[in-house]
Amino acid sequence: RLDSINDGLMGLDCRKLGGGHFSPFMAILSKSCQNTRHAKKMSLYCRMLYIFLDNEVKPNNNVLTVDQLCHLMSTKEATEKYYLPQEQEEIVKTLSSLHSTGLITILKNDLTPGNSWVV
Repeated sequence: RLDSINDGLMGLDCRKLGGGHFSPFMAILSKSCQNTRHAKKMSLYCRMLYIFLDNEVKPNNNVLTVDQLCHLMSTKEATEKYYLPQEQEEIVKTLSSLHSTGLITILKNDLTPGNSWVV
């Protein structure tokens, strides 16, 4: 049984339309939805690439080039374990998205994107 509305937990009486605690529940749900809508959206590629960087790359390297990253991402183990972009252009685009969120830093080389540094 959930007794406290203040704790963010509540019991709803669903036996009738608009049962007990329904209005406070809708207010909390509305606030949660607003927070979700205004949160910075990240694609699946961004999430997977960040997890890959954090789990597979960071323990060994803190700095590498995009070419080195592409090589690491193309291994059989990485492709089986993570859903990652395959094209270098898509990888650079995904890295730029992660950079815009502040999760990583990318020092772009516009002439040769493969020589851009990922920190």
